[in-house]
Amino acid sequence: ADVFKWMSPVEYLRPGAKYPPFLIMHGDADALVPYEQSVEMYHRLIDCGADLILGSHSHLAAPIEERAVRMD
Repeated sequence: ADVFKWMSPVEYLRPGAKYPPFLIMHGDADALVPYEQSVEMYHRLIDCGADLILGSHSHLAAPIEERAVRMD
């Protein structure tokens, strides 16, 4: 669907643009985003001249600490 294409960061990559170094880490147990999408992003970034590392692991990432922020 067009909305998914519009939401994809891959669609906004442009050859010749300046990109910061990337570190992409993706677990193969991710039920929401297929690992292959990270591989596609990796190849597109390389094609655009970016420096990056693609890492993978066989489990989900450890949970991060969450804190509520009070805004009074």
